[in-house]
Amino acid sequence: MDQHTTKRILWKTTCERYVAFLDIMGFKELVKRSTHKEIYQLLCNVTDVGIYFEKALNDVGHNIKVITFSDSIIVLSRKDDTPASFIDFSNVVSKIIGICLFNGIPIKGGCAHGEVTYNQSKNIICGQAYIDAYTMQENLFYYGVVCHHSIDQVLSLNKSDKGSDRFCVETKMKDSDALHTNFDWFYSACEANYELQKGYSYCDKIIREKINNFYLQCSGKPRQYVDNTMMMYERYLDSEHPRIRLKKII
Repeated sequence: MDQHTTKRILWKTTCERYVAFLDIMGFKELVKRSTHKEIYQLLCNVTDVGIYFEKALNDVGHNIKVITFSDSIIVLSRKDDTPASFIDFSNVVSKIIGICLFNGIPIKGGCAHGEVTYNQSKNIICGQAYIDAYTMQENLFYYGVVCHHSIDQVLSLNKSDKGSDRFCVETKMKDSDALHTNFDWFYSACEANYELQKGYSYCDKIIREKINNFYLQCSGKPRQYVDNTMMMYERYLDSEHPRIRLKKII
């Protein structure tokens, strides 16, 4: 059996898997104030990020599928919902969010777990988990990624999980603040941009600068997203997060 055939078999059209729905914020306004060429280049850059991570995982299980459609990005675990698949999934989602935000692209997302169908040849994606991920994204009120309780249910069964790629705090939602699990894009952004070796103080400064830069892109109510993102970063620093507990060296 050749390598190409093996890859095809690894993909399951329908299975229990992880799914994330990510949305670029303010896309309509961005289109209004940008040229067609600029919008096209932006979407190419975002798509390239997804393609890069999908290919990078190709030799270690091919566990991630990244789909870009206009201002939305969908991330799926390819073949199962094992702990290994979750590590790949959370790592890619966090890095996509972090890279986008570090490059001035406002983005937020939600993720969930459950039975999801993705038929690439017929361009079909469906499942309750897909709807749950979309709904969590819609309700999120800061730039980041929040988890549906279906993710918590699966992770609670994995006793060896250390949770170093996420943090659980009172999360800024549109209806009210509530305790939720969030993916750690703060660390992932610094890791993707090779900033970690420069130490915590430098990373902290860069993260704050990147968040504050969004004030230059919006006015009025949209600025609440920027306020809330900075507030969530402070909550992240105060959380019981493994990467923060180590004397805040990241």
